[in-house]
Amino acid sequence: MSKADNQRRLVGLIRLFNIPLSRVAELTGMSRTYVSRIINGDTQLGNEEFFRMAEEKLPEMISMRDRNYFDLAGVAVEELDRVIG
Repeated sequence: MSKADNQRRLVGLIRLFNIPLSRVAELTGMSRTYVSRIINGDTQLGNEEFFRMAEEKLPEMISMRDRNYFDLAGVAVEELDRVIG
């Protein structure tokens, strides 16, 4: 597995789930600038330790996404009132 492959996977994950770089940085213990440089293709960065931590924190990264992955219909207030009360 090459570093470039890992970079592409990380980019795909971030785009797919709309994960903010600041959250990736927080979870991996790296700076936002460091993560940004990896995302932008700096092959000098993104060592095994970084990608191992990213792998370990993958569930947390996905759970911290900014938007729903699936389109979900909202519930009308009247319907919610009827069901709840």
